[in-house]
Parts: sequence; structure tokens; C-alpha cells
Amino acid sequence: MSEFNHHVYLISYANSLDGPIKIGYSHHPPTRLKHLQTGSPRQLSIYGNLALKDEFATRAVEKIILSYLIDNNVHANGEWYNINVKLALQILNFFPNYKEKLFDPTEIKDGKIKNFIDLITYGLNKGKINDDEYDHLREIFSDERECEFTDFIE
Repeated sequence: MSEFNHHVYLISYANSLDGPIKIGYSHHPPTRLKHLQTGSPRQLSIYGNLALKDEFATRAVEKIILSYLIDNNVHANGEWYNINVKLALQILNFFPNYKEKLFDPTEIKDGKIKNFIDLITYGLNKGKINDDEYDHLREIFSDERECEFTDFIE
């Protein structure tokens, strides 16, 4: 997948962008996909991946995203959430691209969310990360060499 060892992946049903979705942490998302496929009657596919060098940052991103999804009442069952794949990809892609969006107002245009929320600050305000972790995430995502986002549907 990449030279990075830690991944926040996005999995959903193959050939459908409607969801539900699963966002999780793995060292190797294709192996995680195989494990999830064993328990699923429908074919699953990886739709996106945020790869990082830093394990803490990767686990913090997963924790923040899952908290955000639960707070927005889209929790389906277990580790699955009732949102579509494209919206989940926007959420996942927020982290490497937050710098460009931080001071823009929240707006939905052409079916896409523009700067829906600063998720790193959200994680701090919700107590999912502390001040030091907040600073660490800001540092990680200010260096484009520290992460790599892949969208497998574009």
C-alpha cells in the first residue's frame, strides 16, 4: 500500500458507495479486509487509506473519527457506520488537508462538505486527545512527508 506502517482504512461493500462503512486501524489493511470478509455475506472492498509513519497519530486519527461518527448518530452496529463512502473519504482526507480548510466557513456545495469541522480540535475538545497529543497531530499533519492519503474510487 505504501512505505508507511500504520493505516486508517475505509472499508465498505464492493460495488456500492452507499455504505455502511468501517473505519479502522491496521498495519496491513488487505489482511484486515480478508479477516472482515470471513464474517460478511457481501463482498467487501477497501475504498480509502490514510497511511502514516507514526502509530500514535494513526490511532488518534481513528479514535477522533469514530467519536465524531458516534456523536453524529451514524453508528450502525459494532464497528460499522451509516454514511456513504464519499463522505467517509472526505472525513479521512481532512487530516492531511486540514491546513487549507481551517479558516474556511462550513459549507455544503455540489454535494460535498467544505470544512465541516476541524477534527483535530474536535478531538481535543471532546477529551479524545490531550494538549500534547493535539500539538503532536498538528506537527504530523503539517509535514506532507508524514502521511499519504489514497482514495481508491477516484
